[in-house]
Amino acid sequence: MKSLSLQLGLGVVSTLASVHAFYMPAESELHERTIMAWPGNTHPYYAGHTGSLSLTLLVSSEQAADAQNRAQHSGQYGVKVTVTDQYDLEPWMRDTAPLFVFDEEQQSDRYGLDFSFNDWGGRFPSNNDNFARKFLADSRIPLVKAYITADGGALEIDGNGTLIAARTPILDSNRNPSMSQKAIEKELQRVLGVSKVIWIPGVKNPDVLDDHIDGLARFVAPGKIVLSRPTPCSGVWAEAYYEAKRVLSQAIDAEGRSFELIDLPEAPADNAYMITSYVNFYLVNGAVISPAFGVPEFDEAAKDILQNLFPDRKVVQVYIPEIALSDGGIHCMTQQIPAGGKENNPACLKADCR
Repeated sequence: MKSLSLQLGLGVVSTLASVHAFYMPAESELHERTIMAWPGNTHPYYAGHTGSLSLTLLVSSEQAADAQNRAQHSGQYGVKVTVTDQYDLEPWMRDTAPLFVFDEEQQSDRYGLDFSFNDWGGRFPSNNDNFARKFLADSRIPLVKAYITADGGALEIDGNGTLIAARTPILDSNRNPSMSQKAIEKELQRVLGVSKVIWIPGVKNPDVLDDHIDGLARFVAPGKIVLSRPTPCSGVWAEAYYEAKRVLSQAIDAEGRSFELIDLPEAPADNAYMITSYVNFYLVNGAVISPAFGVPEFDEAAKDILQNLFPDRKVVQVYIPEIALSDGGIHCMTQQIPAGGKENNPACLKADCR
């Protein structure tokens, strides 16, 4: 029988049958920590720390002192500054860092999932192709190798068996040239614990990412999705929105439910390259960290919509103009480490959940 190598650090510690399955908790469930990377004290991507999450901040050795100094006033949850020798550290932890999953059989066992990041289909070469493997080796977390290439921001799960993804950043020759859709779906089911994959068309080439789902459609809860609605003159992005809405309005999830769809209007942008999607939020314990773009009426409206969608969480907005100009957002720069396993990791919705 074909086997799967499960690695700890740089050495193989056990071999599991290829049918061995894992599952990834929904982002809404309790987190142990969040991973972010320090892109440099003069780097425009640096957006600060909201004080609403426990944070592991990866920094290069030459930036460690500056990071430690700023982290002294980081709020009650604190920042754990971790020095890495990773060269040219990218801030986009959603794509370069591992995703964290649990063993379906040993439900308390946590693993890091390596999706073989390949610089967004080779469009933006960096030195971060091996970052997930290195992080897991340094952290002594067992590694599970996926047999497909995918960016973390291209995958949206509800924690209840359903995955939504755009076709363009996964079913494409620049990520998985020799794999069929069926084979890709089977591997996504194995490593993420989903039983239903819903594909929306997506858009190829308008940005480096090929239309990541985390800027377009996000789960509020199983059966409930918030969609980023572009401004009327958004061209291909408006087309992508309408296609996604059409597909999702006709789809059912893994439990046989139709979707409730909620629109979240995007802010107008002065620059054609600026991504002003409010759905690129990040769920932390007891809060929603949401982008703001400096357009008060849209920022305030987005905050109200998100607060209604997540009534038991505090909505905290962070102004991110430079990040938005770089095809990114808050969700793109973060990666959660979930706490516990399936049996002891209930969804953490209360504002006092720690």
